[in-house]
Amino acid sequence: MQYIRLVSVVWVLLFAFSEASEVAPRKVSLLLKWKNQFQSAGFLIAKEKGFYRDVGIEVDISEYENGTDIVQDVLDNKVSFGVSDSDVILGYMRGKPIVALMALFQHSPNVLMALESSGIRTIEDLKDKKIAIYSKDTAISIFSMLRANKIDYHRLDVVFDVNKLIDKEVDVMLAYSSNEPFVVGEKGYKPVIFNPNEYGFDAYGDILFSSREMIGKDPGTVRNFYYATKRGWEYAFNNVEESVEIIYNKYNTLNKSKEALRYEARELRKLSGIEKNYGELSLERIKSVAQLYSLIMADIYIPARLDDFIYRKMVTSVVLTPAEREYLKQKGTITMCFPVNNPPYTMLSNGQPVGMSVDYLRMMEQKLGIPFDFLYVKDTEEQFKKIENRECDAIPVMLTSPQIVPYVVTSDIVGWDTLALVTRNSEPYVFDLKNLKGKKIGIHNDPPYIRRYLELHYPGLDYVMLDTPDVSRVASGELYGVIGVSAQMGYLVSSDYAHTLKVMTTFEESRVNGSIGVHIDDPVLMNIINKGVLALENIVNERLRHRWINVHYREVRDYTLAYEILLIALLILGGTIYWNRKLGIEIRKRIATEEELRKSEEKFRAIFDLSPVMIDGFDNSGRCILWNKECQKVFGWSIDEINQHQEPILLFYPDKRVAAEVFRSFDDEAQGDFREWHPVDRYGQTRVTRWANVKLYDGSVISIGYDITEQRAMELESARKTQEIIDVKELLKEANDNLRQKVDRTVQEIRNKEVLLEHQSRFAQMGEMMAMIAHQWRQPLSAIAASVFSIQTKLVFRQYDLSEKDEREAFLKKLNDNFEFILGHADAMSETIDDFRNFFRQEGSMEEMSVNDICQKSLQMMRPLMESRGIDTVVDYQSTASVKLYPNKVIQVILNLLKNAQDAFDDKETGDNMIRLSTCDTADEVVIELSDNAGGIPEETASRMFDPYFSTKLDKNGTGLGLYISKMIIEDHHKGTIVYRRVEKGSCFIIRFSKDGTGV
Repeated sequence: MQYIRLVSVVWVLLFAFSEASEVAPRKVSLLLKWKNQFQSAGFLIAKEKGFYRDVGIEVDISEYENGTDIVQDVLDNKVSFGVSDSDVILGYMRGKPIVALMALFQHSPNVLMALESSGIRTIEDLKDKKIAIYSKDTAISIFSMLRANKIDYHRLDVVFDVNKLIDKEVDVMLAYSSNEPFVVGEKGYKPVIFNPNEYGFDAYGDILFSSREMIGKDPGTVRNFYYATKRGWEYAFNNVEESVEIIYNKYNTLNKSKEALRYEARELRKLSGIEKNYGELSLERIKSVAQLYSLIMADIYIPARLDDFIYRKMVTSVVLTPAEREYLKQKGTITMCFPVNNPPYTMLSNGQPVGMSVDYLRMMEQKLGIPFDFLYVKDTEEQFKKIENRECDAIPVMLTSPQIVPYVVTSDIVGWDTLALVTRNSEPYVFDLKNLKGKKIGIHNDPPYIRRYLELHYPGLDYVMLDTPDVSRVASGELYGVIGVSAQMGYLVSSDYAHTLKVMTTFEESRVNGSIGVHIDDPVLMNIINKGVLALENIVNERLRHRWINVHYREVRDYTLAYEILLIALLILGGTIYWNRKLGIEIRKRIATEEELRKSEEKFRAIFDLSPVMIDGFDNSGRCILWNKECQKVFGWSIDEINQHQEPILLFYPDKRVAAEVFRSFDDEAQGDFREWHPVDRYGQTRVTRWANVKLYDGSVISIGYDITEQRAMELESARKTQEIIDVKELLKEANDNLRQKVDRTVQEIRNKEVLLEHQSRFAQMGEMMAMIAHQWRQPLSAIAASVFSIQTKLVFRQYDLSEKDEREAFLKKLNDNFEFILGHADAMSETIDDFRNFFRQEGSMEEMSVNDICQKSLQMMRPLMESRGIDTVVDYQSTASVKLYPNKVIQVILNLLKNAQDAFDDKETGDNMIRLSTCDTADEVVIELSDNAGGIPEETASRMFDPYFSTKLDKNGTGLGLYISKMIIEDHHKGTIVYRRVEKGSCFIIRFSKDGTGV
């Protein structure tokens, strides 16, 4: 390997010297978005390692100075290239002739940061706070997150000085996730981060761009700068320590420590997409960001304006350096190792190479001006052996997710595809592949990426490894289905099994990248191939797909005479049936369209009626036109009963002033923001509800709401019970001050109320439970809001022309996908409510069950809060016995122990936080052990921990009842035992139940 690297370096140096001797380097300039740090590592490394020099470029790199307009400096030719944020998309939409070259980070590092000491914990806590942030031109994802969560705040000018936060001059500041959190950590503070990506708003990070004039005037220089820069970033991310040393010693403008630079490198690498799609710019994502700008700022979004914004879509020609032209002249041809049986990519027909990859290479021949010579091989093993032995120069298309051959380097991505499942036509559609347990599914064992992906995302299925993607075994019924690359599956089905097999589904989240492989000793050829790739379309574009997924090459025979006779007969027959057939096609199209609309309506109706949230709508006259089953369940009226009333809105709001305000809100507040209202139901009871109004593209308004009456009542009841506990404690204090005899009598009364205290303890936990529910609901609610937002946006901006079949079908599919997505999250939210509601129901009698199930249910309820605090949970369930228990009471005990462990971690900040929950059986007992590494409980405290009203958290609203109630539940209700012991790094609680229920 060292020899190979040495040869590579020699090749690069030889050709760099050759080129330098022929032509003076082209001088260009780059203006950074900020100062020199790891945020600019790719450019600095490309300069230091000679990557720019290798392609005949000399780059002058300038740091950002306050007040500089980067975009305008590029347009005024003060600099050749610039780095900015997603605001370059806004500039392009406003008519500035700029072109985006690459995304340095696939996800924006922009976050909001507060200090834990400020008391800010949730995004709702940001209301009315002083937030130091950019204007709306930049950090669009931050503004979208704040607006979507209805956060009103006081905006201050952006600062990147954490001392402003520490000194409380600002409450919250815009920060880079790769920098400021580390700085406040060094100063001894704990940051609280609000990342827009977690709320469904994602934008690109730094974007490298240039002017359209620069690209038109000197495309070769731009292309060479693009490749050398990308090479520099890939080197920097894959050689972090070396890059940190270079920046620290030569470019450390901000005087950052090495550890700070390493932290910055680690965080930016996570955002870069370096292992997947580094540098890529997706038109779909760019349009999504443009839509956010349109909604936040003004109606400036015109999708067509963005089609030429991405650099790769503009490049159509190849400009080679003199050294590269000399290389091709001496080479004469480029030899490709060609696998003959890899349809539809590479095949033989009449002794000639054909396929999608071959078509792509033929186009590249025209771009490079050199022919490709195809050397046939039988399989990939022979292919890799020949390129290792230098019998060929390159491999047409190979897998790059991940790279699997050490002596082959890969070009930029030629194309990508997803995985697909092929089944028989008769098989019903399956919405969740996890339901296919027991079905035999074939997987092609080359490449191994497919198996790894499926076993990770769909474990437990019955996979059968195949030497080839043999769909004939599906047609014969031997296999339920075969999973492979989408284009290959489509080709095999359309070629021989169009009437018996179908592509049931594709795995949209999967991604298989393909590139041209070149021997590692040939860096010049690699540069040439990359330039060809840049100038060509993606290999999976629709034109190549249409040709190869619908055509199958077979042996050619001369049937000319038969075809001529058949043609004459068809012409005669065609004149007779032409109009009938045309009419039949139109009828079938209409029927198919009506059927699709009917199915779409049925799905919408199912979502509408089964939705756990209320959905209604009133027209301008006050008549109710939408009223789902949840509305009827909450209020008691049917839609017909409502419309029998002369003024339906007065049924809910008898006060006419309030009713008028509700009507005004349909227009004034139709932006999707929730507001609390207090309507009455048919029984005269006031309901506490929250409603959001959404205006559709035709001007009509629908309202989405949810009933929080019970939640509000539970909150009031919880407050009342808490106050009762406080009152009892005051009585005890008063009794202690008076007479010992009165204390004894009061203690006896408290013991008689132990059952009441148990219920009070459970209600005291309710606030924490509500936090758990909110935590589990936040992500699905954000996802549902984003999905509704997506539908609304597409309707508002009429992105689909419903008079065109293709766009109508695309719209229907998009709509169906969104409804299925919303329904899935709605079911998950409903299941969460059922879990917590069951926890608080009154238990009647014991149930025989496994302690494993109780432990898992308890852990599931606490897991979101554990994960948000960085607490790892390890389970080891060995118990196989069943015992009679009160499940909710035991869950209460385990939840109390888990919460105590979480509080211990919060107080001590151990860093490497872990809770272990295990079960096992002995001859007579079932045992539960819960341990942590939070440091343990002092001996003087441990002896009193189960006493009533004893707590180490009285200054933090601790009641002192948790462990006392837990002991009572285990020992009095279940005849079991609960004991504490100190372990090496923390605490361990051991609970024992007798198998026969007679006591331990």
